[in-house]
Amino acid sequence: MAISASSEGEFKLEVTYVVNNANWTPLYDVRVSQNKESSSVTLDYLAEVQQNTGEDWAGIKLTLSTAKPGLGTLPPN
Repeated sequence: MAISASSEGEFKLEVTYVVNNANWTPLYDVRVSQNKESSSVTLDYLAEVQQNTGEDWAGIKLTLSTAKPGLGTLPPN
């Protein structure tokens, strides 16, 4: 990767990339409450993330997606 700037100064660089050996699984928590007057259903949508990339993921920002990048995404040149 080559980076150049038109002038001196501070800048923010954000790098985004796809890695192998990482996945996530959706989890659902459904709770039903029922009494004589009313009933309610609460649905919580959760995720379990697993990774074996060899990288430290502590403190990262993570975006989960249902896309399948392994089916046709190539790394940048």
